[in-house]
Parts: sequence; structure tokens; C-alpha cells
Amino acid sequence: MRSWVLASGSKGNALVLESGGERLLVDCGLGTRTLARRLAIAGIAPQSIGALLLTHEHNDHTRGAAAAAAKWGWQVLASTGTLAAVRDLPSGCRLVLRHNATRALGAFEVTGIRVPHDAAEPMGFVVTARSGGARLGIATDLGEVPAPLLSAFERLDVLVLESNHDEGMLRAGPYPPYLKQRILARTGHLSNAACATALGSLVHARLRHVVLAHLSEVNNEPGLARRSATAALRRAGWRGVLHVAAQDAPTGPCGAPAAQLRLGLA
Repeated sequence: MRSWVLASGSKGNALVLESGGERLLVDCGLGTRTLARRLAIAGIAPQSIGALLLTHEHNDHTRGAAAAAAKWGWQVLASTGTLAAVRDLPSGCRLVLRHNATRALGAFEVTGIRVPHDAAEPMGFVVTARSGGARLGIATDLGEVPAPLLSAFERLDVLVLESNHDEGMLRAGPYPPYLKQRILARTGHLSNAACATALGSLVHARLRHVVLAHLSEVNNEPGLARRSATAALRRAGWRGVLHVAAQDAPTGPCGAPAAQLRLGLA
């Protein structure tokens, strides 16, 4: 299984996975033209995608969902609350995924895990390749990392986890007090420090790629997020590839065969 983060941040989010000649998209916060261009960089045609997974209904994760599902005939898998909150999805495309349940989608199995965020019914996902058993976990909008999510994210091959803000930059930055409080709340967004703490507990021999996602362009810097994560991963003795996902260009692929994998913190 291979994956690319096509975009990550407050302007739009999308991730694509490929296994056994089949593809899934996680979130669709890009317009159809931009999405098609990003997919082309990864060598993927949008019409080859079988289904779209939605973590929650916020616009930076669903902006292009309805148009893309209609244009390319995708099924859309999400929680009941998310599906109810997303407007204009084509009739007949909705598939419900319940918390802690697993659903087969072609070459993949998808498990949904509840996450704390200020949305209707948000989820993180574990996506498993049915051939070979490779596992990717993704959680990109959450105020804290609860124990059930840590448990679900054990024994991953690829981990995509939010590292949204540096708390000092956020507190000293230009956002109004109410917005700062929303971001800092347990249903807000994960700080670099909180991300690093979670990473330290998720290190194991199988994990080969860690992707830091959903970085704020105002309250964070890629170097700060990378240094925070690197320190935690080194303390845990991890040997793998650390990526920082970008807003304006694809990141990846993750999941290269072992012989092609560049070990060491990148």
C-alpha cells in the first residue's frame, strides 16, 4: 500500500491511498481541478478512485466532496453525523461507518475511531490493505489523543497525525481570544507538543513513515513541528522517515518497499 498527502492545512486537506490497483481518498477539501492536478503528480486518475472517506464536515475537508463524488461516481463513507452535515452529496452515494466498526471497501478495510473535535461526529481512520495487511492511521483534527485512538493506532506502517500549532506562537499571535481558546480546547487542534507526546507512545518496529499534518500557516512553522517530533521519536529509538505535509504540494509516497526505504529521521 502506498499513500500521498495531496494537501494538508486550513486551506484544504486530501490524502490518497493505493493498493492492489485500487484507490481511496481521505477527505476532499480541494476543488476538482486542483485535486485532479495533485492526483496527476502521484500518477493517479480521479476516476480510478473507488470511494471517499470523510473525517468530518468542516469545509477544509469537504469543499470539493459533492462535486467530485458527482463527477467521478465515488461512494462516500463517513459517520452518520458527518453525512448529515455535508451538503449536496449525490443521492445513493452515502455509506455509513460506525465508530469502532470496520467496513470492507474493495482492496481495503476501513475502521472508524471517534476523535475529539468540534464537529458533528468526527472520526479518525485506520485503513488496512486486504492484501499484505499494511496499515495506515490518520487523525488530523483533534484537540487531544484519547486512549482508544492510541490503541487503534498500534502497529501501523504509516501514521498521519496532526501537529497544528506551536502553543507559544498561538498565544502570542494575531488570532482573537475566542479563536485561540477554540484551538486550545480538547475539541480543538493538536499542538506540536501534544503530537510529540503521542508519537513517543506509538513507536514500534513496524512503523516506517510518520507524517505531520494540518500545520497552521499562522501559528506554526515546519521546522518547529519537525524538531518537536524528531526529539520525541529519537528518545523512543525510532528509525523511519519523518515527513511534514505541505498545503500546496503532495507529500509522499509513503509505504515504499523495505528495500527502497531510506531509514533515519529525514
